Amino acid sequence: MSALRSRGQTALEMLFIMAVIFMGVVVILPSYMQNNSEVSVLAGIRSVASDVASYVSVGVIAENRTEFDCLNDNITAYYDYLSGRFVFEGLKVQNETEDSMTVLVKFKTLGESNSTVDKELVGAVGEAMVESLKEIRGFGERDGKLYYGGIEVVLNVSVNDEWGEFP
Repeated sequence: MSALRSRGQTALEMLFIMAVIFMGVVVILPSYMQNNSEVSVLAGIRSVASDVASYVSVGVIAENRTEFDCLNDNITAYYDYLSGRFVFEGLKVQNETEDSMTVLVKFKTLGESNSTVDKELVGAVGEAMVESLKEIRGFGERDGKLYYGGIEVVLNVSVNDEWGEFP
């Protein structure tokens, strides 16, 4: 009888340990997944912003990069103004809720700024970023809005003192 009692006690201990592990997973996993999604969103935006800045700054039109087609007119029209002078400054989460995230993405032209060019660049850069992000796994567009998984992503793109909201 003592062997049976010993097995019963071991089984109960094992159930208790499994319950503790399961509760840990239930409590910790959702917050981990939420943080992981936020990091993925910011990493994707940072990568695309860097690509856009390089594309504009280099000033060479690549016909196989259709997501950057909207930038080509700016590169052609303002090449001397932008050549080597368009840089990605950084990004920052401006507003965040459970189901949406607004991210400020800042660009700058080195030297003198031209507000007319800056306004055009904001529109072209924002559009290029949205098109590029849609090609990254996890990002998609529904009803004219950009999403990563179930999180709506809004980009506030800034070039010098001009800015716009995308999509």
